[in-house]
This record gives sequence, structure tokens and C-alpha cells, in this order.
Amino acid sequence: PETGGAARAVMATVVAARTAGPAGGELAAWETSRAPEAVLLRHVLAGRLDPGYAESLRLALFRRAPSDAPDAVRLVRAVAGTVWLSRAQVDALYGPPRRRLGYLGRRLRRPLDLLARLGRYGLHAWKVRRRRPDLEEVTNRPG
Repeated sequence: PETGGAARAVMATVVAARTAGPAGGELAAWETSRAPEAVLLRHVLAGRLDPGYAESLRLALFRRAPSDAPDAVRLVRAVAGTVWLSRAQVDALYGPPRRRLGYLGRRLRRPLDLLARLGRYGLHAWKVRRRRPDLEEVTNRPG
């Protein structure tokens, strides 16, 4: 059901890359251009090349993303998948516990860990927005 939004995002990236044209002097204009294609390319590049920007993107849970599912359904799925982890996810994130009850302890501690991460990612997002205010329109654009 959510492939429609993802397909639109892929197509927008392809159009942006084609619109960029051959390498040359005109590429310098992409850094300041307000064209949607230029903003998308800057966003994609910053996400791959700037670790601080990539960290700030982790707050995407709270932003609209391309999707065919209703907002309430997306939010419930995202929160449930983030808070209630499987054993494999616990092992991948925190390492396997020494005892069987360790899974319970790590699952109960998960909300506190999420609050700490939220604060850390929020700080990164704030720093990125202070440095690059033109990127704000990409992350806040309804989708």
C-alpha cells in the first residue's frame, strides 16, 4: 500500500537528476536554486554526505511521508514498531542480554532510550536548520 508514495519519490529523483544536465558551470546554480528538483537533490546529497543532517532526518517519524495509508494508521504502526521490539531487534540494537529476563528489562527501558535519542536527534536537527535554513522547506513540505 505504501509503494505509491515511494514510487513518486523515486520518479521525482529521476526527474531531478535528468534536469540537472551535464556537469559544468551551471551546476553551481543548483546550490541556491529554489526549484523543487534542486531542493530534492540537495536534500539527497546532504543526507548521504553530512552526518549531522543524516542524524536530524531520524526525526522523520513525526513528519509526513509519502504514503497511501491514513495518517492515524501510519502513526500507530510507527509507534508500535518503534516501542515494542522483537528479540532480534533487541539483539541488534543493544546486544543479546546475558539472561532471559534481560529482554524484558531492555523492552521496559526502551521508552527512556527513545526519549534520549529524540533529544539527541532534535539537537542535531536544530543545528542543521541553523546552518542551512533553505533545507527546512524540503522537510516540512506536505507530502
